[in-house]
Amino acid sequence: MVQKTDNLSSQFPDIEGTVAQCSLPNAISFTLNLASTALRIRVALPLNEQIETTSNNPAANIHRYPVLYLLDANASFASVVETNRRLSRRPDATRVTPAIIVGIDGDSGTLYDTELRKQLYSDVTDPATSSESQPAPLAEINAEKFLGFIKTELFPLIQRLFLADPQQQYLLGHSLAGYFTTWVLANHPATFQGYAAISPSLWQNPDTLNALTSGTWQQQIPHEENAALASAKEAAEKSPRVFLAVGEWEESLAPWQHGHPKAEEIAERRQARGMVSNVLALGEALTTQLGEEQVQYAVYPGEDHASVFGTTLGRAMRHLLIPDITPAKNT
Repeated sequence: MVQKTDNLSSQFPDIEGTVAQCSLPNAISFTLNLASTALRIRVALPLNEQIETTSNNPAANIHRYPVLYLLDANASFASVVETNRRLSRRPDATRVTPAIIVGIDGDSGTLYDTELRKQLYSDVTDPATSSESQPAPLAEINAEKFLGFIKTELFPLIQRLFLADPQQQYLLGHSLAGYFTTWVLANHPATFQGYAAISPSLWQNPDTLNALTSGTWQQQIPHEENAALASAKEAAEKSPRVFLAVGEWEESLAPWQHGHPKAEEIAERRQARGMVSNVLALGEALTTQLGEEQVQYAVYPGEDHASVFGTTLGRAMRHLLIPDITPAKNT
């Protein structure tokens, strides 16, 4: 669904009706600064909610919506918003509830800001600029600082302005942003109640994969003082839900690529990165740690690194945005 804006009829004289640009209805965008870098924030509300601040309307007993925080929003915000709106029309049939979608990206307008993504999602010091005797200078932006921005600036703002449920916050990332999603799970698991990492670039830092597969990351999940009093159900509810997906052709050549002039080089790179193997290993380990109810992972036939995002988007929402969770109340 799109909303028409800005009359462009004068530029298309052959069209009799009104010509206008299109944008998503019930959505806004604005910028916030992380250090000296402007980030473009997009917010889309369910269609039955008005685009207005709730700051001056702190009514009790008001239902709040889960919030899906989307990384690399320049490339996928509209797709994610429309998918949630389409599926959540019939939550009884789709098992997807309406949600607030918050997109985060750079303000350059490019589909993927390669350099900015490296800064936002990187937790690894560039070996080319550091050594044991002379470490690289602390970056102005890195994964830790980006997550701090989300937690201390973006979370409070979204919760203050919109009907956002602080007990239902989820993170969605693809590729390098998918790696960042797993990094947050490994190092700050209580930040979100659920994580969807589609084609995560786990090869970026083996330490993150090792922390997750070994189970050491669970030491950072808050536990009851008296663990004996916590039921299995309560323990599961405090553990994050995790969705992992990867395409069949991410660790080998797709059939249509065998004639590529650099086919051998591409195949070697994919084998070295082990995208499919890493997701399978991580999914198996997390399922053992958290249980089948909390974790969903799969290799999707016929999909590559780019196409798997659209294929699995609805499945990720079905795993995270469950309609039978009672929304929190603003008291």
